[in-house]
Amino acid sequence: ESPLNFHLWTGIFTIAAALQRKVYIDELHFQWTPNMYIILVGPPGVAAKSTTMRQGISLLENVEGVRFGPQSLTWQALLEAFAEAQTTVKFPGRDDPQPMSCLSIGIGELGTFFDPQNKELTDQLTALWDGQIETARRRTKKDGETLIRNPWLNLIACTTPSWLQDRFPKVAIGGGLTSRIVFVYGDTKRKHIAYPSQLNVDKRYYDEEKALILDLQKISQITGQYKLTPDALEYG
Repeated sequence: ESPLNFHLWTGIFTIAAALQRKVYIDELHFQWTPNMYIILVGPPGVAAKSTTMRQGISLLENVEGVRFGPQSLTWQALLEAFAEAQTTVKFPGRDDPQPMSCLSIGIGELGTFFDPQNKELTDQLTALWDGQIETARRRTKKDGETLIRNPWLNLIACTTPSWLQDRFPKVAIGGGLTSRIVFVYGDTKRKHIAYPSQLNVDKRYYDEEKALILDLQKISQITGQYKLTPDALEYG
């Protein structure tokens, strides 16, 4: 039932989650990595936002090494999740494994995860989007300093137009965090399917699901530098 653009951007999130920070495009002073901040936007109960998003999550749950972050955000929970996701990756041509901490998060209701009025949180999410080679530091009176090596956050969430209108101040639109978010809008069903369980699903449906999982498992094993083709450079 969902609009095709919801499926497209769920697929982009899903592939990014499988790739993690193990691939990059080197731009000398920074690197491009495949993480995304994607928000599916539509009226409640119309475009099946969270149902579409969960299809990508369910495939990723079968891919070893993909780590999921908390769906209800506090800084303590996010730091703990980053710390638990810390690992090392061996890159081609490099002797020493490189540390990194990669999380992907799928949120059915954006409001349970993010408060745009929380400036500190907004600034930190903005910084995390860059996914650079760096050490994130956070100090608290209770726990002292926490170090996260090369944090990387990939995010997809769902919300409604009214929530965005109520929660995002106009001054925030077009800059900072919102300039890093891909807002994907849909307000109509592509088609109506009253009872999905009654569809005449044959063996090919399940074979395709297994093939998609196998593809993601292979994608998750890719490491190293990507380079743009001459055509891509010209297009850019």
